[in-house]
Order: sequence, then C-alpha cells, then structure tokens
Amino acid sequence: MESVEMCVKNTFVHVDIPEEIDIAPMRRSSSVPRSARLSLSGPKRSCSPSPSAEASTDTDVSEADRESSGSLPHSPAFGPAIAEAEPPRQRLNSRAKAWTPGAPGSACLAQRFAVVVASAAASIRKDCAGLVEVSQSEAGWSLILDVPKLQRDQALSTAQRALAVAAQATSGIHLIGSTANPFSMTPFGCSAMLGAADESAACWNSLVYGYCYRGAACRWQHPTAFSSVSIAVLGTKP
Repeated sequence: MESVEMCVKNTFVHVDIPEEIDIAPMRRSSSVPRSARLSLSGPKRSCSPSPSAEASTDTDVSEADRESSGSLPHSPAFGPAIAEAEPPRQRLNSRAKAWTPGAPGSACLAQRFAVVVASAAASIRKDCAGLVEVSQSEAGWSLILDVPKLQRDQALSTAQRALAVAAQATSGIHLIGSTANPFSMTPFGCSAMLGAADESAACWNSLVYGYCYRGAACRWQHPTAFSSVSIAVLGTKP
C-alpha cells in the first residue's frame, strides 16, 4: 500500500487519497467511538455521573465486610438497596371511644380481699391474748376470736380497728361506710362490707358513706365487687 500524505488544517483532518484507491464512502455515525455510542432502544440516562457511580469505585470494602453487613453495596452493578416493606398501618378513627383501663379480674379482687383479712388477723394476734381463726365461705370471710370474757369488748374494738387499717392500706379496697358507721352489730360481734373500686374514678360518697344520692345518674364509679367480713368474739376462756 502506498503511503498517504496528511496535513492538519484548522480543526479538520484533510487526507489526500490517490484516485487509484477505491474506498467506499463512510457514514458519519460510524466515525463515533463505540464506547460513546448511545442506545436508541434503551431508556434515557443522565450524562452527569451519579453519586452511586462514584461510590462504586471504592475498593476498600472487603468481601467479609459485605457478608457481615447482610446487604449488597449500593453500586450500579447491584442497583440501589431495596428497603424492607413496612407493615400496613391501621387508619385512626376520630370517632372511636377513648381507651379506659379495664377493671381487675375477679381472681385479683378475691386475692386483695384475702390480703385485707389476713393483715387484720395478724394485727389482732399482736394486740389480743387469745386465739384468732380465719375462715372463708360462700357468704364471705370470718374472723373468730376466743378471748377471756372480761376482754370481749376490748377484743371487738381491736378487731374493728385492725380491719379498717388493713383495708386502708390495701390499694383498691375500701371499708364501705368508713366515715359513718361501717360495722353492723351481731349477737356475737359485728359484720362489715369490703368494696373494690378504682380510686381515680370512684364515687367517694358510696365508699365513705355507704350510699350515693345520685343513684344511677352518678357519673362516677361505684364499687364493682363486695366481700362480707364477720367478726365473732366468743369469750369462752376464763
């Protein structure tokens, strides 16, 4: 092949081709480098480099770090990291009723009544020289004291005071009618009524006086559970 003389004029390259060399005319698009050709069939892409492309050149991340992280690096090869799908959220209803804490269960209330009676019995044993028995039946609780005859009245007063103090010290339990006269006299002693109520919304008239003049129209909470306590002083000891 014969040598071709070339000269550069301005910004164009002028090539003197001998007439005997037959070269087919070339399309202008074929002169574009292959790496710079744009695909007409694919989606349009921005020519400016993205931050992810710059971040993909970082070679400091080792394979162990990738495995420990549990996720693929954010690079064009792997694509952007896919966030975990959030669970569906229930829409709030502005007309829904306000939440209020439920009342304690019957088992919990029965346990609190038992605590009051046991605490009263322990206090009576400290102050009275006699036997103190505690029993429970379908009718309620019973405190049976056996003291000398001359100490019956004193033992009864001690038992009443011990029951009132034990009820006051137990959360949610009240001696009904504590401000008025909570004890009803019986042939062998007296009886009283314990009631359970939420102190934050309780009707204090029904608790401390034993009644509420508002009746069913009262907007406060009346006792939700009751337990009877009977105190009997035998006085069989000499």
